[in-house]
Amino acid sequence: MARSTLADANEARDWRIYADFAQVLIAIARPLYASDPIDVDLDQSLYALDSTTIDLCLSLFPWAKFREHKSAVKMHTLLDLHGNTPRLSALLKAGCMP
Repeated sequence: MARSTLADANEARDWRIYADFAQVLIAIARPLYASDPIDVDLDQSLYALDSTTIDLCLSLFPWAKFREHKSAVKMHTLLDLHGNTPRLSALLKAGCMP
């Protein structure tokens, strides 16, 4: 299958298909790794917060203007360190505070 054919097919698909599939995979992975040790003896869950800036093309994403000549979004992810599975993700325009 040509790469352009796959790209065209993915462009026509609703993004919720991927979101739902990701939730299914996370639900499968979470119990598999829930009992793995994390080298810290705690009775409660341990979380890490990650923020990543994703650069975008300004001409394709003008709504996400970040600097004079570029667009970007910021992805914030709360990771459960028992299995490194995401608990929460938020995608915002870069440079804006929630």
